[in-house]
Amino acid sequence: MTNEIQTIVTFVLDRSGSMSSVKSKVISGFNEYVEGMKSNDEATVIRLNAFDNKSNDVIYDFEDINHVRRLSGEDYIPGGLTPLYDAIGQSVSATEEFVKGSETESQVIVTIMTDGLENASIEYGIKDVHALISNKEKEGWQFVYLGANQDSWEMGAGMGISHQRVSNYDASNPDSALKTISETTRRMRSSMRENQDVGSIFTAEELEKLNKKKDQWRRSQ
Repeated sequence: MTNEIQTIVTFVLDRSGSMSSVKSKVISGFNEYVEGMKSNDEATVIRLNAFDNKSNDVIYDFEDINHVRRLSGEDYIPGGLTPLYDAIGQSVSATEEFVKGSETESQVIVTIMTDGLENASIEYGIKDVHALISNKEKEGWQFVYLGANQDSWEMGAGMGISHQRVSNYDASNPDSALKTISETTRRMRSSMRENQDVGSIFTAEELEKLNKKKDQWRRSQ
């Protein structure tokens, strides 16, 4: 094993039909997310899994983030339902295999972004996902959940993800959410490399906004 530490970023991205109206924003926002994560000092590889119930496509397969091609409209064509648990389970399993086969010490960040709730999984249920995430968090993996049109805090808790790493986002502006999560992921990456407690990944200002959104969502139900 070398002395270098690599960060593995696994991004699980909803590509169901409800994302159609914001397709261009998702694409531009994700490309901005990648640009924000590029670094000459912190080795980072990325796996991007775009999913719906018709296909579960790996667009980047643990590639050096400094050299990945830009996400395009041919990569991201929304349609179908939301097999969220299957996408998470398969992505975590693939990342686990990559870590096992890597000669480089690794730290892992898994980010999940969806504008709706699970409605089409076949292989994994919520208990399976909770067990996977809980086990990996014990190994130091970090999980982030971004949800729209839902109580993301409740959904994240059901999967075993700390409320400190959960956020609602405006379904009409995924590009803004991706810009924010690029900033927070950079902070997480640096904290993990320095063996610091990650804690809340959001600044106080970001947390205040998120809590307001949380309350507003609940009042609308």
